[in-house]
Amino acid sequence: ANLVLNPAYYLYSDTWEEGYGYSVAKISSYLASSGLDDRNSDGYLEYPVNGEYQYFELKFIVCDSNQKKVEVAESIAANLRSVGLKIILVKLPWAEYKDALLEGEFDFYYAEVALNRDFDFRRILGEEGGLDYGEMGSETGGEKCGAFLNAATDVEKAAAAQGLCDYVAETAYIVPIMYRQYVVYTHRGVIANFTPSLSGVFSDAAGWTVDL
Repeated sequence: ANLVLNPAYYLYSDTWEEGYGYSVAKISSYLASSGLDDRNSDGYLEYPVNGEYQYFELKFIVCDSNQKKVEVAESIAANLRSVGLKIILVKLPWAEYKDALLEGEFDFYYAEVALNRDFDFRRILGEEGGLDYGEMGSETGGEKCGAFLNAATDVEKAAAAQGLCDYVAETAYIVPIMYRQYVVYTHRGVIANFTPSLSGVFSDAAGWTVDL
């Protein structure tokens, strides 16, 4: 996913992606312009502090209960190290990972977020959102989400969707990796008592009534 909205969104336009998207080379250019430099030629960038140079070191946390997530985090860390950032990847058990999020003991983290089908990001982007662990949500972020959720016509929805995508891409404190969608296809009336949760469509399968 190059933008914060799912590419499968029915009004999504590839033109919104222009100037955004994944680019290790672009990271290198930003770092070079910021004044960071590899002073001791060890492959990592440093910055001056009181006449001495310190590594630009970042703590990256991931929950270790899912090996696929750990592998993705390792890949991200490797790419960032390749441009000179000293990434400390910390793999934590679930309880310790949650505590680290709540205490802000990270520079950035890898996480999966379950969204309703309306793509309401206010819990992440709005002020005092329940999933805004980095405390970077803002009134503007909430307004962008509200404009997107409240747009009436397709023209208004498309404009608000692009505005939301641009806002997230330009502030860049959320970097989307991918979208996953759970779906069950069935003929009408075959499954009764079907109430899926955000974590999965089969969460209440024991209570289904199936009429073939």
